[in-house]
Amino acid sequence: MRDKAAGIDVGATEHWICVDPGLTDAPIRRFESFTEDLETAVAWLVSLGVTSVAMEATGVYWRELYMRLEEAGIEVLLADPRRTRNPRGRKTDMQDCRWIWELHAHGLLDGAFVPDAQVQALRTYLRYRQTRVDQAGIALKEVQRALSLMNLKIQHVLADIGGTSGQAIITAILAGERNPKTLARLRNYRCKSPVAVIEKSLRGTWRPEYLFLLRQAHSDYLNQVAAIETCDRELEQLIARLPQRSPDDGDDLPPQRPTGKRDFSFDAQKASYRLTGVDLSAIDGIGPNTALTFLGEVGFDLSPWPTSKAFCSWLGLCPNP
Repeated sequence: MRDKAAGIDVGATEHWICVDPGLTDAPIRRFESFTEDLETAVAWLVSLGVTSVAMEATGVYWRELYMRLEEAGIEVLLADPRRTRNPRGRKTDMQDCRWIWELHAHGLLDGAFVPDAQVQALRTYLRYRQTRVDQAGIALKEVQRALSLMNLKIQHVLADIGGTSGQAIITAILAGERNPKTLARLRNYRCKSPVAVIEKSLRGTWRPEYLFLLRQAHSDYLNQVAAIETCDRELEQLIARLPQRSPDDGDDLPPQRPTGKRDFSFDAQKASYRLTGVDLSAIDGIGPNTALTFLGEVGFDLSPWPTSKAFCSWLGLCPNP
């Protein structure tokens, strides 16, 4: 039984907090989610001597309060909302926070894994980058759709419409060029498709509404690519500030083959090596990109998982019993 525990029902605009009734005459209080109110809530919990708090992992609303509670030296347990679900007929914020407190006080809640601030920063950049990569892929499909509507087959002739040749041709089309011979000559010298085939694929119908679709999709694609490049620069600077755990800079690591056009603009293999002291890409099936993404999700310390079985269970790689 935790005597100095608290339960928090987290929301977008307000948080309800319940503490042990033995600590105060008013054990349940409501606080707005403004920064000033969060500071007041933390100060109240500290003044009561609360040592452990449980809260639901609700969207992103828990993050700021979680950080402030940790900074105040209070243990914070982030609980799965499925574990804190109130019994039927007891659904108000006041009742929810009391129910969370009761569960936590009796040790009935398990905390989710929350990495430290450095890993959270790395995770934020990596997840944002992956979102932009996904959006770039969607935009490129819209580019291909617009080309198909004009009966241009260049996307079926070139290996990658997002590559040097494809982008040069699309940019010229949007600039007003319509001559297939002129467009075909924009192919990169390393392009394996014959000029005659490319020229044939660039004869189509230049309807203004389809050109509009092409322009919008291509602009969206370029914006996503620019966001990825900007994110890579921020990532590289962040990694340079993180503690280095390797004995050297990894200059002697065996080189890795590029995996695609969405590789990091910096050396991800060396970056993960500096952060861990081992070459994770030496593991079969783990490339530099995957290794860095892995570190952004689990961090550099695997001690929260006592065994490999526990880690696989957390990853969801093993079935429930």
